[in-house]
Amino acid sequence: MFFAVIFFSFILSENAAAQGNDTRDSIIRKKLLLVDIPETKVAHIDIREIILKPLQQTGYHKHPIPVTGYIVSGTCLFQVEGEQSKTLHAGDVYYEPVNHPIKHFDNLSAEQPLKFISYYLTDKNERLIIKLTPKHKQ
Repeated sequence: MFFAVIFFSFILSENAAAQGNDTRDSIIRKKLLLVDIPETKVAHIDIREIILKPLQQTGYHKHPIPVTGYIVSGTCLFQVEGEQSKTLHAGDVYYEPVNHPIKHFDNLSAEQPLKFISYYLTDKNERLIIKLTPKHKQ
């Protein structure tokens, strides 16, 4: 009897999976970003929703900590100094390396705001952002 119950349970679970009812197979995990970060003391994760007005720019800046994030809506011109610029759209992710100047993080739309989520991996005492002036540009 025990084996019959096991056998029918297996048949029913296989039938449910074939019909798309198996939640084990319906979860999709898509890798969006994988980067190596320098050894850093991360004692605090500060997550912020940020909204830029149409054509607004963050300005030339850097972070003393690793920052990663996700574009929720809008279109962004993103450029780490010394690298190619990228156009990011809703669903795209980004990484701002420690102490690398960010040349562009600009809303490209003249009509729509840019909304993104930034994840600051920090020690509790670290500043999140350092504004740089043009004299810092190389």
